[in-house]
Amino acid sequence: MYACAGDFSVHYSGMLRHPSAAFMEQLKMRMNNSFSHDNTMKDIIRVPDVYKVELKFTSLLPNNFNNFLFMYAGN
Repeated sequence: MYACAGDFSVHYSGMLRHPSAAFMEQLKMRMNNSFSHDNTMKDIIRVPDVYKVELKFTSLLPNNFNNFLFMYAGN
């Protein structure tokens, strides 16, 4: 659609798991060791099994014949 509005939502589903040691090492490198080296961050961070993403688009153009022809010509 040429002019549309979107409504997006993301929800997690499934079991929340502890991150692996490799994930924590990558996180430490990316954050420049800005958090403590003990296991407090590993206890705080949880990674879900699945994310459910819902996308809803609504047209902002009026539903008339001129817009029908415009969309038809565009496709």
